[in-house]
Amino acid sequence: MNYIKYITILFVFSIVPNKVMANETSIRNYTLFNNGSLQLTVPDSWRDKTEQQLKHLPPTVTFTPLNGTSFHILLSPMWAYREGVSLPSLEDTKQLIDIAAEHAREQAVEGSIKKHEFKNTGNKGYYYSTTDKAPKPGEYKYMTQGMIHIGDLFATFTILTNDDSVDIGDTALKMINGAEHIN
Repeated sequence: MNYIKYITILFVFSIVPNKVMANETSIRNYTLFNNGSLQLTVPDSWRDKTEQQLKHLPPTVTFTPLNGTSFHILLSPMWAYREGVSLPSLEDTKQLIDIAAEHAREQAVEGSIKKHEFKNTGNKGYYYSTTDKAPKPGEYKYMTQGMIHIGDLFATFTILTNDDSVDIGDTALKMINGAEHIN
């Protein structure tokens, strides 16, 4: 057998398991006080932490890497906590994202910030991405923020990274877009 061919085959087989391992996910549930749980498909290489100021208030779920490229993802699901209180409509959500993107534009490299819509699932919402033109030490350069309706929940999220590759952002958006509210 040709040694170059043999080495190439060994190389391919040695990296394939690592790529598959890097993309493994698990379903994780985050309990929502008296409101079921939020179910997410999370990469196994991500650490999660749930912070909740008061037991009856919505939590914030934070995701960071176990190792490797630094990022910080915050996801805050909310619900109508009492009768008579309603969540923003989809049109309200779109307007809120427009306002947030306009505020972010002041510190962004981008002169115009494009808004995106979540599609192809039962979840509906909007998000935008920006690049900070002058991040301070310890701050992140790239940010994606959005709002999404997940069943009876309304969630806000922020994705922060210093890596301009799309892997982290796309993975986070896919995770959020695929979220389920379990009653």
